[in-house]
Amino acid sequence: MLIDTLSIIVPAYNEAGNIEKTLDDLLRILKDDLEKIEIIVINDGSKDDTGKIIDDYGSRYPSVKPYHNNPNKGLGYTYRRGVELATMNYITLVPGDNEICIDSIRNYLMLTGCTDIVIPFIQNYETRPLLRQGLSKMFTMVINAISGLNITYYNGPVVHSAKLLKARDINTDGFAYQADLLVRMIKEGATFTQVSMLIQPREHGAANALNMKNLIAVTRTIIDLFKYCRFNMK
Repeated sequence: MLIDTLSIIVPAYNEAGNIEKTLDDLLRILKDDLEKIEIIVINDGSKDDTGKIIDDYGSRYPSVKPYHNNPNKGLGYTYRRGVELATMNYITLVPGDNEICIDSIRNYLMLTGCTDIVIPFIQNYETRPLLRQGLSKMFTMVINAISGLNITYYNGPVVHSAKLLKARDINTDGFAYQADLLVRMIKEGATFTQVSMLIQPREHGAANALNMKNLIAVTRTIIDLFKYCRFNMK
């Protein structure tokens, strides 16, 4: 059982082959907590049937609230919109690609409210392609070196206190938005806990995390964090 209320943002871009399984699993593991949750599903300008599928779920399940970006806006923008729409005491994100094993989702969601932030990290990195493994680990090393923190993984489905999260600006539409939030919030005193999670290969479609637009946005976030940490050293 959840110990507090929770908004779950589910971004979905061309996830027609994965979004049903994602939503079915969430509804199943949270069936005893439906009065405590809302599932904010955001179709990020998909060109497939993602939008139709989430509208159907919204018509059948009161806890599922579908929204649509048009055109595609990017993960950071979608997360920011979800935060604006969220009405519960804590906020998290669950990817619409069904990559995170459902037992892991259950485990870290049950920690909601124990600290200001719950930070899941990947236990089985080998599931991802070697290039993405290497870039992800390098990104973590760089952010830790800049910030002086020792976070295991910055790009996961973090659970945040809504009060703290809504008080902040999200400065990027790219994939590094969570690292930017975590560094600033933790450096400013937010409490956190880290917990391992397992991922699995996606069944349909391909990830788009490594396109040039996202890599440029990540680089800008690293530069911004360097400036922030340099001028806010304790």
